[in-house]
Amino acid sequence: KDLILINAGSDDVYTRDSYVIKNHIQSVLCMPLLQHGTLLGVIYLENNHISGAFTPDRVEVLGILTAQAAISIQNATLYENLKNEIAERSEAEEALRESEAKYRKILEEMEDAYCETDLSGKIVFVNESVCRTTGYSKEEFRNLDFRKITPEEDISRIYEYYGVIFKTGN
Repeated sequence: KDLILINAGSDDVYTRDSYVIKNHIQSVLCMPLLQHGTLLGVIYLENNHISGAFTPDRVEVLGILTAQAAISIQNATLYENLKNEIAERSEAEEALRESEAKYRKILEEMEDAYCETDLSGKIVFVNESVCRTTGYSKEEFRNLDFRKITPEEDISRIYEYYGVIFKTGN
């Protein structure tokens, strides 16, 4: 609710207030900044030149301005939150890129043969050790179905192995 003092110096509550006396405050207006019923702030205006400075027309205009100010404050808060979230995500993405690069380097440099496939069985990654062992290049492996280069007797064992992983998570 708005607080309007037409003449603060003659109001019973404020006649002895040191601030009002010292600054010769005549008119005071205090309006809440509300957004969907939530208090975001308060507008405090004072006039030390004339009594009744805050007429109903002026209060109405100030009401419109405070509504716009409340929207602006909420938008600024949302923007700041979004900016912080973007910064956090950027940091997380950078950490993920660094982790992936480290992981790839380890896989590339290890002596053991290592191969990755997607769920359809297409080879999506092989390390240098696989290439040295088989004599094929990485390009030759790219999008090749692992079943075309795996002995038939090993395919059922691989399916069994991954079936256990899918069922147990281990």
